[in-house]
Amino acid sequence: MQLLSFLCLSLSLIAVSLAASIEPKPLSDAEIDLINNAEGVRWKAGRNFGPNDMPYVERLLGVDMEANHEYNRKTMDVQEPQAILEELPEMFDGRQKWPHCDSFKEIRDQSACGSCWAFGSAEAMSDRICAATGKNVRLSTEDVNSCSAEGGSGCMGGFVSAAWQYYVNTGVVTGGSYNSDEVYNQLFLFQSLNTKRLGLSKKTYRIEGVENIMNEIFTKGSVTAAFQVPSDFLHYKSGVYHHVTGQIIGGHAIKILGWGVENGQDYWLVANSWNTAWGDKGFFKILKGVNECDIETGVIAGDPDV
Repeated sequence: MQLLSFLCLSLSLIAVSLAASIEPKPLSDAEIDLINNAEGVRWKAGRNFGPNDMPYVERLLGVDMEANHEYNRKTMDVQEPQAILEELPEMFDGRQKWPHCDSFKEIRDQSACGSCWAFGSAEAMSDRICAATGKNVRLSTEDVNSCSAEGGSGCMGGFVSAAWQYYVNTGVVTGGSYNSDEVYNQLFLFQSLNTKRLGLSKKTYRIEGVENIMNEIFTKGSVTAAFQVPSDFLHYKSGVYHHVTGQIIGGHAIKILGWGVENGQDYWLVANSWNTAWGDKGFFKILKGVNECDIETGVIAGDPDV
């Protein structure tokens, strides 16, 4: 009898343990509640998507992270660390250093399309042209998404470095949001400031190391990065994001425009492309210095040929 009672108790404890280890369903209220009530979590979650919107969300995530890193390594050289001309500040926001550049402040909307690889790239390119020239330029994400054939599959996804290579090899037309009349008959090419105009010598580059990424943003403007997206990220509203619960559902490309410290946590300041209704008016902060969700691996940028 005692043995039977012991077995029943053991099974009950195992059942409780298993139930506790089961993560809540993605996009559920239970997932939001877990994040907001978990000890040590300093970011706030809320509803950005409906509980049945996972098929829609999965279409937004247009980066295969493993393949993206491999493609980046094959097509992009690592930028040699640049001399840090002045001490990097604890807080930095590209919108404040270049207040005349509208692109730094803009949140675009990729709609129901896996074109984040094109959006995060065209956004950073636009910022860098304005930072270098003082001219408000808005490069067309539709051009990059639709015409970057090598390494890009439009709404089916693509590689970040493919978008930047398209910029080097072909150029990108300027243009506004879908259905806007903000279209110009211009092309902007990218090339390293350390090379001459020699066709294939034009290049963009990968940036490795937290301080090198910071220096790149501080001196030249935004960079493009990709990261792994767990289901809890979809609920982000404020604070410094770090992974709390949920499985990885895909890879996503974005624009990093600054960094800072909040409640003792170092963060990257990031612009998303899911419109201003998502997150903190379209922006989010994510833990910096620990390669959270792989965001510090394979950062891509380049110098405008202006």
